Amino acid sequence: MLPVVDLELEDKYSSLKLSLYLNAALVALKASTPLAAPDARVAIKHATSALNLDGDAVNQSGKRKLSDAEKAKALYRRAVAQLAVKEEAAAIADLEQAAKLVPADAAIQRELAAAKKTVDAKKAKSRAAYSKMFST
Repeated sequence: MLPVVDLELEDKYSSLKLSLYLNAALVALKASTPLAAPDARVAIKHATSALNLDGDAVNQSGKRKLSDAEKAKALYRRAVAQLAVKEEAAAIADLEQAAKLVPADAAIQRELAAAKKTVDAKKAKSRAAYSKMFST
């Protein structure tokens, strides 16, 4: 006979895990300095673990359906960490997904605009460098 699953207890457990992962990601981001990429990588790992909790509690132990706000928070924290390790494309993808989930969040919109500006500046710098190389 299979053990009976207590869905309320499973939900509390996954909620606690979500809080711990999101808070661990935040702590890693706060501890991160421009020279401390390992802390940002830890933040990416914890935010990804929080996103991996999203699922069906009935069919998957330790999972729960995350709200849009919870997903957006995890995506935002992962994106900030990705920006710290210069993974702008992945950060922009996460921020765009977070913006779709919570369109009114000013922090997400601000970070998305800053990330796109950084990418555009890098492209302009590359174009300028290559134009000098090939000019006669």
